[in-house]
Amino acid sequence: MSGITLEKAQAALDALVAAQIESAGTASVSIDGKTVTYSSLADIIEGINYWQGVVTRLQRIGAGGSSLGYSVASFNRTRR
Repeated sequence: MSGITLEKAQAALDALVAAQIESAGTASVSIDGKTVTYSSLADIIEGINYWQGVVTRLQRIGAGGSSLGYSVASFNRTRR
């Protein structure tokens, strides 16, 4: 994942969301001179899901969190 910045990941996600809205099932997205062509709406949605995960992970890392995306359970209960 090296070399992928939050800005690049967000741009990819934005382009795919726009393609999903505007396309009839096919779309081409270019980032940093590389073009990926999605041949179906299912492929576009899969790409959106992938890039949403990347954006979320990079945002979490940028906020000082873990790149793993886990949480710790809390077993403290308020007694009545």
